[in-house]
Amino acid sequence: SLTSIPDSWEGLGALTESSSMFSGCTSLTSIPDSWEGLGSLTKSSNMFLGCTSLTSIPDSWGGLGSLNVAYNTFSGCTSLTSIPDSWEGLGALTESNSMFSGCTSLTNCGTTFTGLAKAINVRSLFDGCTGMRGDIHALYVYLSTKPIAVSYNTYCFRNCTQAVGYDLIPSNWK
Repeated sequence: SLTSIPDSWEGLGALTESSSMFSGCTSLTSIPDSWEGLGSLTKSSNMFLGCTSLTSIPDSWGGLGSLNVAYNTFSGCTSLTSIPDSWEGLGALTESNSMFSGCTSLTNCGTTFTGLAKAINVRSLFDGCTGMRGDIHALYVYLSTKPIAVSYNTYCFRNCTQAVGYDLIPSNWK
């Protein structure tokens, strides 16, 4: 099984879709420390699906400004512990459903959410993230009041019962 990939995304500037590129690579522990080089990427569905040994991702979403569809990108990455504090850099993202579902070790959901301004599908975004301790209520408030309305939100925070503000979130988001 694949255990590592190159230290950069250099040479992939024309890549527009990376769906399932590393899906099921259960021995992959790390990825490059930046998304730079993936500026044309519009779809990353299932890119790291089930990469159960992946422990971290870059500390910024910078370099993914064209990304529009990211469903299941990190779904089932049970060793992933954190995501960037800011969602900035994802200005084109509309589909983030199940992006982190089943990431049982994930503890945070970010603190600056404006990069999700265009997101309309957040269904199961953090579904099953039982280790979540972040302020999901702040994320809920942002998503439920932003000018571009979220159309799909069921199970967005399901089973995130230890997270800050979980009890304040309406049941249709759980």
